[in-house]
Amino acid sequence: MPGVTLSNIVGGLAAFRPSVIASGVSGAVIAGGNAPSGGVNGFGGGDFQAVYDDDGTVGGGFGNKVGTDNGDVTDAAFATVAGGVFNGVSGYAATIGGGDGNQSGGSRSVVAGGFGNVGVGDFSSIGGGLQNAIQNGSTNSSIGGGLANTANAVNSVIAGGADNRVVGLLNFLGGLQPADASFIGGGEYNSISPREEPPVFLFPIYFNALNSMIGGGLSNTISGGSYATIPGGLNNNVKGDFGLAAGRRAKANHTGAFVWGDSTDADFASTAANQFAIRASGGILLSDRTPNISFGSTTRQMLNLYSTNFGIGVQSSTLYFRCQNTAPTDGFIWYRGGVHNDNYVSAGGAGGGTEMMHLVTSGLYVNGAIVLTSDRNAKENFAPVSPRDVLDKVAALPISRWNYKADKASDHLGPMAQDFYAAFGVGPDDKHITTVDADGVALAAIQGLNQKLEQQAREKDAEIDALEERLEKLEALIKSPANSQK
Repeated sequence: MPGVTLSNIVGGLAAFRPSVIASGVSGAVIAGGNAPSGGVNGFGGGDFQAVYDDDGTVGGGFGNKVGTDNGDVTDAAFATVAGGVFNGVSGYAATIGGGDGNQSGGSRSVVAGGFGNVGVGDFSSIGGGLQNAIQNGSTNSSIGGGLANTANAVNSVIAGGADNRVVGLLNFLGGLQPADASFIGGGEYNSISPREEPPVFLFPIYFNALNSMIGGGLSNTISGGSYATIPGGLNNNVKGDFGLAAGRRAKANHTGAFVWGDSTDADFASTAANQFAIRASGGILLSDRTPNISFGSTTRQMLNLYSTNFGIGVQSSTLYFRCQNTAPTDGFIWYRGGVHNDNYVSAGGAGGGTEMMHLVTSGLYVNGAIVLTSDRNAKENFAPVSPRDVLDKVAALPISRWNYKADKASDHLGPMAQDFYAAFGVGPDDKHITTVDADGVALAAIQGLNQKLEQQAREKDAEIDALEERLEKLEALIKSPANSQK
């Protein structure tokens, strides 16, 4: 056989072991084998081992090869096939431990075993499994095992599972958008890859998928989200950087979004950046050891209820409750007992219950007495009041019949807040009349009226007393002896 030497083959007779070390190769070793001769593929039989590069080693097995017969004896120098069947090493200092039909083509790469695995990334490793591949350029990457997993990214790891992929994306210039330093722990059909968006000014937009992780599960994807995470689950997707999606069909579409989806078979997606979105059809349960829920110390609306139409928030020094403003019936209702019911003023739902208080534009309705704090200890800056002056002002106060614009069906009787404030100067402003002020004015006016009536009574009594005195004098004069003789 031209250009071939049978030297450095250990064990047995070369004629019966048609393994070859190419001429010009130094330091190579083929340890041997025990296959009989028999005319296979033009060789005389035996192990069919071959070493084409310097310092290459085949430890044993059948049909294994170090290097290629291209005349360059340094391509796979110091490479090793320890054993197995039809394994081939073509990378510098690369190693195949055994197995069947494996290829190790990256410099200093390792395929430990398995079947049909291909590692052509420098410094890469495949632990075993079936038809796993580390592609060219995937430096320092690793596949632990499993089935048909593919790594085409630098410094990336697929621990196992089936049909999992960490791959880059060719851009329109022919370059590779990376998914480097990413990790898939296992599961099936999971993938981490960059994403291409429609062009802007004729140039496509690419989003890389660097330093991302999928723990496992089925058909989960990180598509163009760097520093993204999917712990596991089913059909979850992350598109935004620093995003996290978990559960079932959770979609973290925005930067920094954290999306948790329960087992419901429907998409549940983030709607804004840096959002924590939860779909929990069974409710959200906090441990009774949870001390509190904190919203920080920034004034804003903390809770949105029923979209953003209803909410609870904090203004400067104020806790507020907000409802929608679409109808006169929009407002607030307090129930005692009962269960939820979607119908308006449903008295606590089908489970019964009592409406305690109802606040709408037309007014405040209370089921029972309104009790206002009037404790002397809660008050200060006492000053005397002239009930007669209050009475005179009440007598001069314009009173009219009217209705609220938002409640045309209900008529009311009373003064305007502007007139009330101008007359008495009490209350928060000239747009409102508080019940305590209205009551106080009414009571003071009653006292003033009582004083007026008492004064009138005293004056009347004095007048009567004077008339009685005159009458007595007249009677005495009539009864006098002088008048009697006449």
